Amino acid sequence: NGINGTNGTNGINGTNGTNGVDGVGIKSVDKTKTEGLVDTYTITLTNGQTFNFTVTNGKDGAPSGGAVQDENASTPDSYFRFIYDEETESYAIMARYQDMPSRVVIPSSYNGKPVTGILDNAFGGRNTIDEVVIPRTIVEIGYRAFADCRWLSSVIFEEGIELTEIGASVFSWCTALRSVVIPASVTRIGSGAFYFCYQLELEVPDTVTDIASDAFVNCASVTLPFIVSEEQIAQMRSSISNYLKNWLMIHAQETITNQSYNLKTDLMAQSLFNFYTRGVACVPSWSVTFKSATYTYTVVASWNSGSIKLTFEEDARTIVYDGWAGEHTKTTDYIEIDADDAASDNLNAIIEAMAYSVNEVTSQSVTGRFSVEGTLALQVYDIKYSLNVRANIDRKNASNTQIAARLMSASGKELLGVFYDGSEMAEENRLTVKVGDGAPKYINYANVLSLLNLILPPTAENPGKGIFESEYEGDEGNYYENDVHGLSDLLGWYGIQNGDLMEGVLDFLAHGYESEDGERVLVDINLGEAMAYIADLIADFGIDLDQIPFLNEMGLDIRTMHGLLGHISLAGSLNGDRLSGLEFSVNIPESCFYFSADETGKKFEFSRGFALSLSLQDFTFSADNTLSNVIPERVKEEAEYFNPTDIDIQGDVTVSLPQDQSTYRFRFVSEVNLFELLQNKTNSKAKFVLNIQKSPGTYFDPYYACNFLTVTYEQEGKILCVSGTMLGLDDGSQWYTLEFFDRDTVKNEILRWLGLDNWQGLEWDEERGILICYNDGETIAKESAKIVFSYALVPNLVRYYYALKEAESASAAVGSFSIADILSGVGSFFKVIESDNIWIDGNQADIHLSNDELKSLLKVFDSLFQINLTDLARNGDCIDFVLNTEDYNDGLLLSLRFRSITYALEAHWVNDRSLNVEFRLTWENGRQKAYSFTLDRGDISLSMEKKASSGEVEESYQIDILSIHFAQDKELSDVIDSFIPSLEQKEAAMPLLSPDGTGAGTELARAVLLFLNRDTVYPIASTIGRLFISLIV
Repeated sequence: NGINGTNGTNGINGTNGTNGVDGVGIKSVDKTKTEGLVDTYTITLTNGQTFNFTVTNGKDGAPSGGAVQDENASTPDSYFRFIYDEETESYAIMARYQDMPSRVVIPSSYNGKPVTGILDNAFGGRNTIDEVVIPRTIVEIGYRAFADCRWLSSVIFEEGIELTEIGASVFSWCTALRSVVIPASVTRIGSGAFYFCYQLELEVPDTVTDIASDAFVNCASVTLPFIVSEEQIAQMRSSISNYLKNWLMIHAQETITNQSYNLKTDLMAQSLFNFYTRGVACVPSWSVTFKSATYTYTVVASWNSGSIKLTFEEDARTIVYDGWAGEHTKTTDYIEIDADDAASDNLNAIIEAMAYSVNEVTSQSVTGRFSVEGTLALQVYDIKYSLNVRANIDRKNASNTQIAARLMSASGKELLGVFYDGSEMAEENRLTVKVGDGAPKYINYANVLSLLNLILPPTAENPGKGIFESEYEGDEGNYYENDVHGLSDLLGWYGIQNGDLMEGVLDFLAHGYESEDGERVLVDINLGEAMAYIADLIADFGIDLDQIPFLNEMGLDIRTMHGLLGHISLAGSLNGDRLSGLEFSVNIPESCFYFSADETGKKFEFSRGFALSLSLQDFTFSADNTLSNVIPERVKEEAEYFNPTDIDIQGDVTVSLPQDQSTYRFRFVSEVNLFELLQNKTNSKAKFVLNIQKSPGTYFDPYYACNFLTVTYEQEGKILCVSGTMLGLDDGSQWYTLEFFDRDTVKNEILRWLGLDNWQGLEWDEERGILICYNDGETIAKESAKIVFSYALVPNLVRYYYALKEAESASAAVGSFSIADILSGVGSFFKVIESDNIWIDGNQADIHLSNDELKSLLKVFDSLFQINLTDLARNGDCIDFVLNTEDYNDGLLLSLRFRSITYALEAHWVNDRSLNVEFRLTWENGRQKAYSFTLDRGDISLSMEKKASSGEVEESYQIDILSIHFAQDKELSDVIDSFIPSLEQKEAAMPLLSPDGTGAGTELARAVLLFLNRDTVYPIASTIGRLFISLIV
């Protein structure tokens, strides 16, 4: 290739271009006009061109943030649709296009007619709009008119507009909206009007008096007006006044001191004194002063920087006791001991002296034979009683034991006497009771000595050794020494630990006192102080009581319990190392104990206070000694036999039926001595008889009466006898017997009777004494039935409880039980079972049930109650109920509706002597059943009436109980023996169950089913049976 040539030289530069046209700037900005709150400004450019804009100011003259607008630039009518209203001769407006100008000026007129309304959703969702000017002619803005205009930042209402309401959701979700001035004409802002306008800065004027609670949701920079009605102020005045009265009563003092700080602290903690306006709380400020000269509190409450102020004056309260029980338990009679452990020291001194006294007595009781005489004084309010006890005790020989306890009035009159006379023969032990001036009554078989031996401490094994003494070795031989010197030792003696902790708690709650001579000590708990200490302790330790569900469900909060006043006191008189007197008292003044912070909640009122004391006086003990005349001879001679368990009930009952008229007379007689039954157990001589006779007609005629049913039982012979025409087996003369054999025999016969004797999955567990049913002999899965309660029953009960709670101050409670919830709870229990067996644990039986058998069982329930459990859960049926809790004038007690049937329970006074209670079932078609119970000055009647939807009575039954008679004592021995079959009749009786498998058991079962189901044969029984099932369903 050839060689490249060299580069050429550069060309000559071109000439410069000409200058550009001069730019145009702002020469000046001048305010040229002011009309009301609107200022007009003129911008003059350097080229002489001018533009005008306006600024709308707030009431204080500051700019409201109004946007710049060109007075000459209006939005053309072509952007709108106009809807004419001939009645008002005006137009309503809405946007024609989705894309609207950034600044929309709504015209005030069209075709010579005013524009007065903005339609529903008129500009909703137009995200091109930045500013809207609403003319003074607009009087109504429709629902969601500007909703979802996400770029709308300013809304201008022309001056003089007469709009009265900004309605529901008008500016909802205008998230860029910052500037709005509410016109003075607006008095109401509707629901969600500015919902989620979170950039909005607005102070709503006082002229707006009605603001929906959700008008400004998520509008943090909006200030609402403080508006409180005169009625609210009056209610607040009443609430504070009542609170102050209650507080001063609760904090009443025996010696009045200044409690203004505590009162102010408690007032500041009460949120119930906040005024709530537009969902915002206005918290009061408090001033509390105390005048010591007059013992008067002045309380001032003010809200909203003093715009509302209320003043109260209340006198301090002193504690007034309606009589003090306890001669030696007043703190004013003692000197308080200035020591942290004074209360526990005093208690320990009393316990140690008591232990010395017991040791002194029991060290002498080495043979188990002693006498005792003493008086226990009891005072209730200002009424005084004394219990005098005299006794000879021989713990090895009941015949040497006599006890007399007599309750005496202050005047010395015997109010009650209880006397025990022991005997070597159990049936000759007598317990005699004498009430007032009445004749003494005695019962036998009283085994009081056995009870005493359980209560009394054991007889000392070593002569001279007391109960609370231990044996120690000394230089001069063995000796005994008291081992109980206080609460810890006493509790440790009985195997109870933490005595030191209990002493600490006592010192925390109680005070210790002593008399001037030092011979008497007092332990006193001031209940008002103790409750305050407990609340402080809970707060200091941060104990979370919300984790104790049963307290919450009962409405109890230990932190806020208050109002309990008074003293619990224990005083002991010390004579050296011995205890010479002991007195316990409880004194509570007239007060009210609140179980929660709210005084309207649960409370216990001591309307007249409470005063009780118990003291031990005049106690003497003698070993190996016998008192004379422990039981007065007059009591022994005049005592009559009495057995409160021998009861005969007989009555005439008339049952009126449409098919038949019969009179049934029933009698129940028992001959049972409870003490004899406890003494002899299965060999007791107890007897029972139930006899029902049937006579045709409306009056009982013994000549035509037949044995409808007789059942007798004799414990000593362990034999049950049954006869009667009710069985449907004979004319009522044949007896059927069931003799109770050993447990295995009874079990096998019951299984045979039930047809289960060949089922190998059912057997008796001898070791645990329970009946076990299972399929394959193995336990594959276990689950506690408590899950049923936790998932279903308990939530429904809690729901019901709160419905009652809400109804305490109202006339009725309305609520519902969810059937689906209950069934889902039961279902959740069965779902956790992963095998073919379910094991339900109980104290009496273990039952193993296969899933197939469970399904069969549920089908039985479905068939019996005509309810499909699966459909119930699927359809979510509920039981709706109304419970009347206050006003019973209308008679309604309870109304319950389930699956188109209304159940009602009513009570009416027919007149001044007759009460009627009615249970009524009403179907949607008007068909009705009613069951009524009438009590008319001793006469009792039961009735059932069935009506068709037309109101015509289809069926009715009437049962009148004409008389009932009660008797007692052994006067009925001949009566009961007259019903029990003779030995010959028992020998001729047919066995209900027998070892060889024969007997009348199957026939009896058929008779029972026949009795419950055949209206034509036994209408009364069928009626009662169906009534019972109806009530259950």
